[in-house]
Amino acid sequence: MAESRKKKTTPRQRTAKPRAAKPAPIAQRVGDLAWAGQHAQAIELAVAALAKTGLSVANRLDLLDVRAESYIAQGDLGCASADADAMLDIANRARTAAFKAQALNRLALVQMRKGEWEAAAGTAAIALKAARRSKKVQLEAMSLFRLGEAQFRQGLNEHALRGAVQAAKLFQALGQPAGEGRALWVVAAAHSNLDRAAEANQAANDALVLCRSCGDLYGVGNALNMLMFNEADFGTQLKLLNQALAAFEAAGYVERQGVITYNLGLAYRALGLYRRARRLYIKAGDIYRRTGARANLGINALELASAEIEMGHFDAARSYLAEANTMAAEARQDERFHFIASMTYGQLAVREGDEPAALRHYKHAAKLLRNTSRSGIEMNALAGLARVQLAVGNPGAALTATRRATRMHRAHDLAMLTDLNPRLVWWRHSQALQANRLTQAAREALEAAYRFMVKGIAGLSDEGLRRNFLNKIDEHREIVHAWLKDARRRRLSPERRAAHLAGEATLREPFERLVDTGLRLNELRSAAELHEFLIDEATELSGAERVLLVLETQEGLQLAGSLVPRGEDAPALLHDITSALIDVRRTRAVSLTYSPEGASELDQRSRVIAPLVAQRQLLGYLYVDIDGAFGRLRESDRDLLGMLASQAAVALDNAQWSLGLEQKVAQRTEELQASNAVIEQRANELAIINGIQEGMAAELDFQAIVDLVGDKLREVFHTGDIGIRWYDPKAKLIHFLYQYEHGARLIHLLPRPPTRPFLKMVQSRQPLVVSNRGEFAAAGFVVVPGTDQSHSSVAVPILGSDRVLGAVVI
Repeated sequence: MAESRKKKTTPRQRTAKPRAAKPAPIAQRVGDLAWAGQHAQAIELAVAALAKTGLSVANRLDLLDVRAESYIAQGDLGCASADADAMLDIANRARTAAFKAQALNRLALVQMRKGEWEAAAGTAAIALKAARRSKKVQLEAMSLFRLGEAQFRQGLNEHALRGAVQAAKLFQALGQPAGEGRALWVVAAAHSNLDRAAEANQAANDALVLCRSCGDLYGVGNALNMLMFNEADFGTQLKLLNQALAAFEAAGYVERQGVITYNLGLAYRALGLYRRARRLYIKAGDIYRRTGARANLGINALELASAEIEMGHFDAARSYLAEANTMAAEARQDERFHFIASMTYGQLAVREGDEPAALRHYKHAAKLLRNTSRSGIEMNALAGLARVQLAVGNPGAALTATRRATRMHRAHDLAMLTDLNPRLVWWRHSQALQANRLTQAAREALEAAYRFMVKGIAGLSDEGLRRNFLNKIDEHREIVHAWLKDARRRRLSPERRAAHLAGEATLREPFERLVDTGLRLNELRSAAELHEFLIDEATELSGAERVLLVLETQEGLQLAGSLVPRGEDAPALLHDITSALIDVRRTRAVSLTYSPEGASELDQRSRVIAPLVAQRQLLGYLYVDIDGAFGRLRESDRDLLGMLASQAAVALDNAQWSLGLEQKVAQRTEELQASNAVIEQRANELAIINGIQEGMAAELDFQAIVDLVGDKLREVFHTGDIGIRWYDPKAKLIHFLYQYEHGARLIHLLPRPPTRPFLKMVQSRQPLVVSNRGEFAAAGFVVVPGTDQSHSSVAVPILGSDRVLGAVVI
């Protein structure tokens, strides 16, 4: 039966041709490759086509145009600029308005990617005049779109808005959803810069729908990124950013990936994960340098400085501030640069205890921001100014600053604006009111700060990230403590008192992170890298306040790494927990405890200690804890940290072993050869663990996990005779979850009571090995009905945190 439905049009609204039709023009084929993110192939095809003689002027221009787009996507602005110049030369010689508009639009985009926004706006304005002379609506729409993007990047948002709205209407009339969607992205950006959150979100959502409808991944990425700016919930922010990154990766736009990586750094910094934020900023900076996007480097360096300040690395912060100033001198930066620079210098002065300098910097920032449209940053600057005014004993001046900030926020209907930290603004206002003895108003401001804090993590299903948000940021810790104190005084219900701890939690996200952690652990080689990485991953995974990595050495317990709240002492904590570590040394089991016993959950500290065991050797311990005010570690956290410790132990053992080998390499050549075999074996072992965990992350059904593990073990041991048994201590039955014999699966084995050897294994927690049939009988093994007698066998217990769960029998 013939197909009667219409075929879906391509993103450029080209009609699908019958099979007998001629091949598509070469520029169209190049454009199709670029649209699919295959930019290297697109460039290769365009180069070959441009080398041919007899091309028409229009075809040559089209080929240069689409090739330049692919160069821009790859971050090769030099080649893109050369193509744009070649297009302009052809257009000038042809003296055709349409050709000139096309060439100038390409040049304007190259200038924007270089950060030359004023030049780009001028180029796009000339392109618009040429497009209108040509009377080609497509070129007029594109010129308006290019001009709008250049203008919002300049800060000329009202002009950008008018032109982009007109462009969207023209693209709509042409039936080009990709163009319309991209123009609406400019509309959203202009609204967002003007602090019109609702209008920005509406335009961004409309852009997202249009771009998705035609498969425009570049447009999808931009729209998702724009939706993040006015989103209060960090869980939603992270999802939007990760979706945007995936879209730009699929579209092949490297510079855009740098932008999203930077924005992810902002999101993780806002969650209090400064070390992860630093890694993301560094990665974003590398992308910016590689792609020539130097206009983004200055503000990226400022964010790196801010992260270093929060970690107490003041020399590193000064180095990044100097780098930022150099970047600002070399190339025009984002219009926010000077505001954020003043605030970052103020942040550094506060941390170093230099209040007069901090006061100068925050006053300067507030003055710079006074007559701009950057309300979000201005409110943050006023909150920072209030903090310093309180520190120097000027409560009246502090209240003046926070009253202005909160009036501005109310004027925007308490919306989440770009760059705004509403929790900070309302907390500083509460403190200023309290310092001026306006107790009731201070309480109301505290409640507002607390409400914004709770709203920020409402969609975070990852408990580790939620706990980090609550306890890693000084202002959040202060808000939580102040709220709990006030809630007890007011005798609020337990639900209201602990609203910041409520919310749905899932294991999928932390489990996926744990799988990724295992892969990255396998790539690290030095002990120092492993120690820092392990501290970071344990912190992010659990959200703990205090994380210690303690190693067993010949000299005794050694602190190899730590992360504790500001003002606390890691060595003192190690001294306090030594007896608990000794208990774990004896049991070698992951422990979860709460103290003091009998106290309410909010007043208890929960802690997990996971032993680091590799090759039956105890290498050390991973210790984490958190106060009940900021969260509670549970059995799931214990299990996740236990798995992390298992992965880390193998990596640490390999690193220590490799280090020792390097020290003796000149004297022990034969040992080196043997050691390489061991390294390979251990790498294979870790690869097996990672392979199993990747499968577990994708499929969390219990039986599916058992099947995955069993299949992997059959592959590793090259055997067709293996079983996984599960022990139910209440029913006192062993269940045969996975059983292969002679290469065939047995699926009808009924549960049976445990045998004497199994019970012995439960008590000893050690493997059982039998070498012949005589040993089978002597040990008390019983042949399971429906199976054959083995000649030899090994049974390995499956250990949980506190008991034997079952066994693997080969």
